[in-house]
Amino acid sequence: MTLREGRKMVSKWHLKELIGRAESVSGENISYRDICEATGISPNTITQMATGKAKRVDLSTVDRLLDFLSEKAGDQLTLDDLLKRYPA
Repeated sequence: MTLREGRKMVSKWHLKELIGRAESVSGENISYRDICEATGISPNTITQMATGKAKRVDLSTVDRLLDFLSEKAGDQLTLDDLLKRYPA
């Protein structure tokens, strides 16, 4: 089914889930402030991603975030872990 046929998809950030995964593996509490300080990503961007309100995020921001969380989680996280698509 194509978009013309009416099937729409929506993208949703899964930042909170990845932070939880990284916390459970690392044994650390990871705050948004920790992420901001370690990555240089603005607090507003982190908050918008965590609440699902971010609409446009630079790829360099996504890369820095995934590098940070991958290190904490002890696993190579990808864009597919952070951003998922669902039927609308």
